[in-house]
Amino acid sequence: TVSREGSGGGPDGGFGRMPGTTPLPEPSDQPDLPLGERVNILLVGIDELPHREGDRLTDTMLVVSLDPDGRSAMISIPRDLYGTPLPDGRVYNAKLNSLMAYANDRPEEFPDGGVGALKGAIGELLGIRIHYFAAINLLGFKQAVDAIGGVDIVNEREIRDPTYFNEFGEHVGYRLAAGPH
Repeated sequence: TVSREGSGGGPDGGFGRMPGTTPLPEPSDQPDLPLGERVNILLVGIDELPHREGDRLTDTMLVVSLDPDGRSAMISIPRDLYGTPLPDGRVYNAKLNSLMAYANDRPEEFPDGGVGALKGAIGELLGIRIHYFAAINLLGFKQAVDAIGGVDIVNEREIRDPTYFNEFGEHVGYRLAAGPH
């Protein structure tokens, strides 16, 4: 889902959305950017599956910055970054990948919610304003890969894991024969 700062809560309807999970802010129609301003987007991958309980961590965090002239830049934010400055002068003294879940659980302390807290912290860290936010969970990533036709692989030998649990928490084991897939 994509969101601009300051938007309200609601179901996101994005890839892999699961019932009962915390909704992300709804997308806005138009950004309030002056013509010709660079646009910064925070992209996150959320560690979320139907059978997992507990916090939803942002294990992948990337900032994409787009210039109107067509140039772009991208930076990966370390998930284990500790001691991240917040816009209000406080410091988040835990791993950065837990900030969104932490802030969602404490609306009195983080009135902009988890997404707003994470956008603000990463913006503060980089010295930029984060305009947009997009998130995908593990099932959504799988659907996105399938939507583009999958990924071709060739493994040299058989892969076997009898202890494998699928994305729904079912013990199914795993076997992939040697060769192209």
